[in-house]
Amino acid sequence: MEAVLGDDGDRWREAVSRTSGEILVHDGEPARAFYSSTTGLRTRNIEDIWPGSEPAPYLVGVPSLGEDSPFVSWAWELPGYQMEPLLREADVAGGDVQSIATRTTEDGQGPWMVDIVSDSGTVSMDTWALRSRINEAAAILPGLLPARRPDGVAYPNTILSPEFSIRREVRVSRVGSDALAIAVPYYVVEGAGWGHLIGMSQYGAQAMAEAGSAYPEILAHYYGGLSPVPGDQFLPERLAVGLVVGSEFVRLRSDTPLNVTVDGEPVETTETGTWGFLSVDGTLQVIQPVRYFPWSGPEEF
Repeated sequence: MEAVLGDDGDRWREAVSRTSGEILVHDGEPARAFYSSTTGLRTRNIEDIWPGSEPAPYLVGVPSLGEDSPFVSWAWELPGYQMEPLLREADVAGGDVQSIATRTTEDGQGPWMVDIVSDSGTVSMDTWALRSRINEAAAILPGLLPARRPDGVAYPNTILSPEFSIRREVRVSRVGSDALAIAVPYYVVEGAGWGHLIGMSQYGAQAMAEAGSAYPEILAHYYGGLSPVPGDQFLPERLAVGLVVGSEFVRLRSDTPLNVTVDGEPVETTETGTWGFLSVDGTLQVIQPVRYFPWSGPEEF
């Protein structure tokens, strides 16, 4: 891990050690301490991003100044002959698109919405859901999406956050020796932040730390005044981490021997290589490493 083995590894370990066992608590329960990379200089209320979420007084919009991030704001555009197939692939338009508009809201007034009018009717969708649809559909435009930043580096996603707008504009260009005018529709996408924008901003926290704020002050700013407290009563002795969810088969490759325990019983082997874990009718089958491993399952770590 670069954080541990890099030049700042000692600082990383010290920070982990000094805050060990501390958590944020609200109403006697562990707080949902969401965070994201960049919030575009302001976080958002949880109910304004994920429709149906219960409002939380510590997950509300606050300023996130000083974010030294390439994702504070972002933008890209496509001509209609590329954008409209993308919207059809995302299943939010059918046939030609007549109009598209974004409705924004203030804190606590619900999610931003995009209204798309096409030959098949009108689709109104919140920006978080539309973000997922477009990001998946963008595979039909390889090389174009994700778009590139002004410095030439590709963005990590096509739509980086739920804070974005899409507008359609018609541009007139002239071609040929007789200066024939042609009207070409373009779709302009402009957004802010990277991630869900709820809770703490990583770049914003960095800016506060560089300005002299200690971690309790940073946490209190982003989480409605909550302060870290000992959380021993909430922390289990053993924590299960889900590396893969919903897959029936997982491969795990290691160059050193592993200690594998299934239902409390150790699986003894001195072989190194690829382990297989197969779910069958609610039971787990373990395939020990062999020199030749024929399975080409969907997941590997």
